Amino acid sequence: MEAQMASFRKRTKRKNELYARMDATAFAGVMLALLFLMMPWVAVHPHGGYVDFPVTQHPRRMPNALREDALIVMVTRDDKVFFCGARVSLDDLPEMIRGGLQGGAEKRVYVKADARAKYVDVEKVLEQIRKADVEDVSFITEKR
Repeated sequence: MEAQMASFRKRTKRKNELYARMDATAFAGVMLALLFLMMPWVAVHPHGGYVDFPVTQHPRRMPNALREDALIVMVTRDDKVFFCGARVSLDDLPEMIRGGLQGGAEKRVYVKADARAKYVDVEKVLEQIRKADVEDVSFITEKR
């Protein structure tokens, strides 16, 4: 009887080797995949700013628009105008375009107009581009 009590005490003092634990890596992976699937995809200009591109059926590739010295004017849906990532006023835009042309950029301006931008705002930007003596204007769009 004494031997049974001693073995019982040893068993009760021994730590339990089984631990209950939940592995949540599969759950986290599924949640991450759902996050990326449900996230709205919006085009982001490399220098900042968000634009929803207008959709066209037959767009052309414009690899020169990705160059560092490309003259890119962005028009947002709330009347804001950006030139090469920096917000500018409409009156300063022709001077900044001329400065970019003197820096060695090609004589073409790429316009990224938001799909919901007002036509009047885009027209004002085009007038300012014409004042800078640039006639080659390309609109950046997205394929349907």
